[in-house]
Amino acid sequence: SYTLPANLQTVYFTSGDSPEVYRILSQPHAQPQFVGEVIGSKRLGTVAVDSAHQQLYVSDVSQGAVFSMRLNGPHVVAIVGYVGMPQALLMDMNTPRLMVADSAHGQIVSLSIAGHLGPPHPLTPRGTFKAPAGLAWEDPLRLIVSDQRAGSVTLLGPAGDVLYSLTLRY
Repeated sequence: SYTLPANLQTVYFTSGDSPEVYRILSQPHAQPQFVGEVIGSKRLGTVAVDSAHQQLYVSDVSQGAVFSMRLNGPHVVAIVGYVGMPQALLMDMNTPRLMVADSAHGQIVSLSIAGHLGPPHPLTPRGTFKAPAGLAWEDPLRLIVSDQRAGSVTLLGPAGDVLYSLTLRY
């Protein structure tokens, strides 16, 4: 197996129209490199990297599936869970869970990545958002959610409570 030099940043992405996953290194004249395939997927979407455990998580927006793929060694692919339509993925660095923006149900859920397939755990109730599409950590406990249909950015507390919401005008 090949280990990337520590000083290089890597961006992982999907092709969108095939089950293929690629990466590109942050260096001059870098070319995309094939990482692996998510067999059984229909339309791959966003990805999240768990560099500590050398795992890549990939969403399939057509099936509502979230897959995991090993980055080192054979690219073993497993299903982590199912949601309505996974639009964004984000690692929770404090617990073995993956945060998912589910735009079909207008909510944020988490999936356990502890090795067993389980149902999604809701962080917010269904319908909290119109179309959540982006996730980022404000700090280890507060989550920022962008809502593409509402044109808003919302700050959630640890229990999924709305701390602040800002509607963007453009």
